[in-house]
Amino acid sequence: MNIKFTQSWLKEVLVTPAKVEEIAKGLTSCGQVEIESLEKKGNDWVWQVEVTNNRPDAFSVLGIARECQAILPQIGSKARCRFPKGIDLKLQPEVAKLLSLKVKIAKKGLCPRFTAIILDNIKIKPSPKKIAERLETAGIRAINNVVDVSNYLMLELGQPMHTFDFDKIKDSKMLLRESTKGEKIITLDGVERVLPKGAIVIEDEKRLIDLCGIMGGLLSEVDNNTKRVLLFVQTYDPQRIRKTTQAINHRTEASSRFEKGLDAENVMPAIRRATFLLKKHADAKIASELIDIYPQKYQPYPVTLNLKTLDTYMDTKIPTSEVKRILQKLGLKVQKVTSKVIEVLIPSWRAGDIQIEEDLIEEVARIFGYQNIKDKLPKGRPLEIDLDENKIFFWEKIVKDTLKDWGFYEVYSSSLVSKDEIQNSELLWAVKLKNPLNENLEYLRTSLLPSLEKVFEQNSNFKKVQGYFELSNVYKTKGQGLPEQKIRLAAVTDEKELAKAKGYLIGLFQTLKIDKIKLESKKLEHYKVSLSFEVKANNTILGTFGQLKKKNQRELFAFDLDFEEIAKISKYIENYKPIPRFPTLIEDIDIIVDERIHVGKVIETIFSAAKKNIAGVDLIDIYGTGKIGENKKSLTLKITFQAKNRTLTSREVAEIKKEIEKELNLRFGGRFRGFSKTGQQL
Repeated sequence: MNIKFTQSWLKEVLVTPAKVEEIAKGLTSCGQVEIESLEKKGNDWVWQVEVTNNRPDAFSVLGIARECQAILPQIGSKARCRFPKGIDLKLQPEVAKLLSLKVKIAKKGLCPRFTAIILDNIKIKPSPKKIAERLETAGIRAINNVVDVSNYLMLELGQPMHTFDFDKIKDSKMLLRESTKGEKIITLDGVERVLPKGAIVIEDEKRLIDLCGIMGGLLSEVDNNTKRVLLFVQTYDPQRIRKTTQAINHRTEASSRFEKGLDAENVMPAIRRATFLLKKHADAKIASELIDIYPQKYQPYPVTLNLKTLDTYMDTKIPTSEVKRILQKLGLKVQKVTSKVIEVLIPSWRAGDIQIEEDLIEEVARIFGYQNIKDKLPKGRPLEIDLDENKIFFWEKIVKDTLKDWGFYEVYSSSLVSKDEIQNSELLWAVKLKNPLNENLEYLRTSLLPSLEKVFEQNSNFKKVQGYFELSNVYKTKGQGLPEQKIRLAAVTDEKELAKAKGYLIGLFQTLKIDKIKLESKKLEHYKVSLSFEVKANNTILGTFGQLKKKNQRELFAFDLDFEEIAKISKYIENYKPIPRFPTLIEDIDIIVDERIHVGKVIETIFSAAKKNIAGVDLIDIYGTGKIGENKKSLTLKITFQAKNRTLTSREVAEIKKEIEKELNLRFGGRFRGFSKTGQQL
């Protein structure tokens, strides 16, 4: 997450002689804050930094100051945090007649901590120049002295808060509950939002007045006529905030923080500081008792660091006193130190990311300085590839390199597709997004082929390529749980001849040392009926192959394979196969059949009729024209005659050919143009 602030603001909560360049160097070296930009503006500097998402405690000026307090001493500069004024203000009523608010939280867990206080005598006016300028620099529009305080403290302390016009809350009542599906609220930006089930909302007398954690409601906004303000500071269930922002497609500065999980102990300093600023800049007077609903208070928990384990990870010896100092500078309370271990209590603001010993090791390492850890190769034998553990990654590289060497281009396409890109039969198990960005990105893809076809179409005017391939996930529904993900390998080519297109598939299997490949004719999605095959190896289905249904000007052949299954049966070492001892005879056969007949069925019939006396059958050409008959096609097949235990005689070959013609005529009613020799016996 990115945050933007000025150097003068940082120096209000960070006491250090370090110059801006030293601070930038220190933050960059710590590993969890990256300087996006640092610009000079008048006599000040403007920081824009990116903080890793597991550190919501650092999404603020105070959070960055805490980091600097630990980091800067490592590069020779003293540093300490100084909390802003008003953080310890006593919230005691200042009016004779107290106001009250009735609060009810419908379900435990929606709001871990709920605090509120009513302020009277409010004078609405522009914010002081310093506050307005700092907000504008951070990209937040200054509105008035009340609303601006809530935004200012969100940036300063990292705690979002909200201000209500107290007089607009009907019956002085608040019910915090889950929304029902379809409920509507008009938020402060004037947009009517339709809510999903389970969003956290607040209603007064049957009106929604707040979309909690995301944006306040228009019905209770603070305006120029506001006299009394309800200051509201709280924490929420982060998962619900996240789901709601996705469902309504609206994220705010506040929701970006709430959905990461905020420190409930930071709520009281924030409401005190906010009250202090509103008293100072809006003449506010405390007009109620503090409401603080906090059923499960935070209890610091211990984590133990084994010093020997630390030395092993770091491969260097860090003095125990230095380790202790680093942990203390990070705000961790050291409660036990021995020659072997250091035990610390984790403060509330680091409870989200420090849970185990390794987390402490990471903290020590990054503050000590990764650059101070010696570069050293690990001892022992070089790491050997364990194919049983790394099959997917190993064969992924082999496959990609092979296809690239053949002239194929690798494609990385989106996993999100439109309904039109999914076959009707696949819609039953296609995963539909609840909150798609648009109608063209509403499903998770069920196949890689439509994306590859689109790539061909989009690149039709560029230079000729052998084809495109992609190795990635496809998805299907799996009950009520997460969708099933399968790794598929798909490739398309615009080779005109079936034999050449098939050659890529067979060649790939040869590279992977997968034998006994069989192509069985079968009606399949995406492919033409007459050229549609299921790919098998030892009766295991590996995928599909064939000519795609024509959607553009190109005729495309494709294969779509289950890569996880392929990785299981691929062999690193090829099995030895002796050279055949007996010679072969190669002849072509021409046969005219109905265009609906699958080529694979014809090839299966030839193998069956020859009774193991042929070594192979390959399709050479398919020819279709009105001259050979309506709805007919001519197939040219190359047959390699060979017996395993003897040399076939001419008479035996003639008998085999007669049997082949007989079976083909019987099954398909084919008309023959006869056999022709294309190869001699060897």
